[in-house]
Amino acid sequence: MSQKFMSLKGKLLLDSGELMGSFFHQSAVYICEHDEEGAVGLVLNHPVSVKLSDVLVLNIPEVFHHSEVKMGGPVMQKSIFCLLRSQVKKDSFREVVPTVYLTPSLEDIFEDDALERVEDVHFFLGYAGWSAGQLEEEIANKAWLISTVRITEIFQKEPPFDLWKDRMYQLGGKYRFLAMTPRNLYDN
Repeated sequence: MSQKFMSLKGKLLLDSGELMGSFFHQSAVYICEHDEEGAVGLVLNHPVSVKLSDVLVLNIPEVFHHSEVKMGGPVMQKSIFCLLRSQVKKDSFREVVPTVYLTPSLEDIFEDDALERVEDVHFFLGYAGWSAGQLEEEIANKAWLISTVRITEIFQKEPPFDLWKDRMYQLGGKYRFLAMTPRNLYDN
């Protein structure tokens, strides 16, 4: 008897400590799409030392020139994806949860009318992707912990806030110990 599919869209995946040495070590991944054909997510807590104006040749509105770019995942790392909060949905925006959207269309965000309606935006290089059944298998193998997440946490701007470390610390026990270890063990 097969299990009934349960979408994790809008949930947060946390590296359980089993992903050391991989791209996802100490990652908090926001699941933007998830159905029986696979899943798409964005790593929320891996910033890179680059500003949006450093990676784009487009005319960028001044308000975004110094926007930080995060490493969204290992898939399509030369492409920029946006996670945004807006009260108005455009055709290129794919709804994750009400008022939160994923889009690869920077032009739609940079339009004058959109600038007025976008409340928050994060820019990512690449995304995390899983084929059919792959994410479910990783969860069954205890690579990921599943958590809820508030929209305010997703768009948190105050450094040094790290969603993965914060959540792991809250879980206590061995997870609290993991939260206190540096991402790069050579930094210890």
